[in-house]
Amino acid sequence: MMDGSFSFEEHTADISIRVEAQSLPLLFAYAGRALSTYIFGDLHNFEAGMPSRHEMNLSAPDRELLLFDWLMEILYRANVMHKAFLDTTIHELSIVTGK
Repeated sequence: MMDGSFSFEEHTADISIRVEAQSLPLLFAYAGRALSTYIFGDLHNFEAGMPSRHEMNLSAPDRELLLFDWLMEILYRANVMHKAFLDTTIHELSIVTGK
C-alpha cells in the first residue's frame, strides 16, 4: 500500500468499499476518491476541468458519523455540481470528545 488504497467488494447493499490508509485524513481522502470512482466510473477517463477548491466544514460526535457526513457531502456535490473529488487534501481533521 502506498499512502492508501480502496477496492469495491461484493455486498448485499448498494455498495461496499474497503479503504485503507496510513492516517485518518488520508482515509477520508481515499474514501472520497472511491465514492467519486463509483459515481463517475473509471476516473482515468474522467476529463478534469480546472482544479477548484471546495471548503467543507463538518462536525459529528464521532469519526464514523464524520466519515458518513463527509461521504454524503461528496455525494451531494457530485450530483449538484457534477464534480468528482479526485485529489482531495484534508487540511484539518480532529476528533473532539466530550464537552
